[in-house]
Order: sequence, then C-alpha cells, then structure tokens
Amino acid sequence: MKLYPIGDVSATYSRGIIDGISYSYFEPNSGCNSYKLYDNLITTYEQQTIQTRKKSLPNIMINYKYNNIFDKEYIQIEHFIDKVEGGLDSFYVVDLSKGSNPSAITPTSTTWTCNITNTLPYSATTNQKANYGFFWNGNKFKIGSVTTVTVNTSVVFTISTPYGDLSSTNAKNDGLVYPVYNCYHNGNDISNFEIAGYANDKLNDPDTAGFLRSGEVSFNSKYHV
Repeated sequence: MKLYPIGDVSATYSRGIIDGISYSYFEPNSGCNSYKLYDNLITTYEQQTIQTRKKSLPNIMINYKYNNIFDKEYIQIEHFIDKVEGGLDSFYVVDLSKGSNPSAITPTSTTWTCNITNTLPYSATTNQKANYGFFWNGNKFKIGSVTTVTVNTSVVFTISTPYGDLSSTNAKNDGLVYPVYNCYHNGNDISNFEIAGYANDKLNDPDTAGFLRSGEVSFNSKYHV
C-alpha cells in the first residue's frame, strides 16, 4: 500500500519507505477539508429548472493545507509526488476531516470491530467509497480493510496484513479512525507552495533547518463515493 505522504507502508511499523528512505506520517498542520464533487446535469427554462439528471456518482475531493512546514517535511511531500509521477499513479489518502472516536474496539486475531456512528464514508464493496480505515493517535497508526459495515453502528476492519503497530487498546483510548481513499494527486506539481520564512537552527536541530513553506495539496478519488 502506497500512502501519502510516507510511501510504501511498513507491515509492522508506523512508517513508510520511498526509495529506501524511511518516512514518518504527519498531518497537514493547517487542516484538511473534503467534499463530494457531483456530476449532475441540470436543464433550465426561463427562470426555473425543468429537469435534473445524474450523469455519474460523485467523487470526493480532499485538500491538505500546510502552514510554515519545515524544509524536511516539504522535501518528503515533494519526494512522494515525484514518486507517483506527479499524478499518473494512484495511491491512498487519509481523509483527516472525517475522524470518528470509537466508543469501543473489539479485536480478534484478524479483525477489529469498531463502534462508530458515522459509517457513511466506508464500504465493504471493492472500489466504492473508502475500503480502508486509518487508526491514528498522533504517533502510531494501524490500517485495516473494511469487511462489514453496519449502518450507523460499527465497521469491521480486517487487520490480517498488519500495516502499522498501533494497538487496539491505544486506538480506543487515544486515537481516532479515519476513512482512506484511493486517489490521484489533483495536478502535476506543488508549485503553489510559497516560502514563508527560514528556520536557522543548524547547530541544535539540523533536520529542521531550511526554508519554511506554506501551500496546499489536493487529491481526487479514483472511485465513486
């Protein structure tokens, strides 16, 4: 699984790898928003609508917003976008605007039954809506595939491929679960990022030294939602 912005997800750790470089997951520090993009045809006559027709099911748009991120974080984003050929290859994106706090998580050897009321983003049907869930406590994560959806009650996630190392206990006590969509990068570059300052702390923390940048990265779901 290739997950933005960390690359190929490790099977046993909350990390990803791009070209042999290990990356940590980090959230967009200025927020995330998402919305459905409907494809409806509307026919009007004079001052009123006389016919509407659905051309296709909607897709979801996801926007990540960054404000004054460190140079190393921008380089990670740039590395990922380059790896997916600027938008030619699909990958997975967490919709961080749709987090749910599970009231209970019941684990078995291969599944987590997650009690949440907002089950609308998830689907057990392949290539429809979100087929994966991302459990995240700000430090570690666990990714599971959707097996069963009980409307407004629970989602069962299969954890047979153990992406990440977040425990079910920590997921329940400290984490949220988010839908994960198969997406394309909405554009062929990240030229909208602008330099917003400079972090000059090479002696104390050389990893954070460099230009600070602000900008947005947008994604369009590959499948209908």
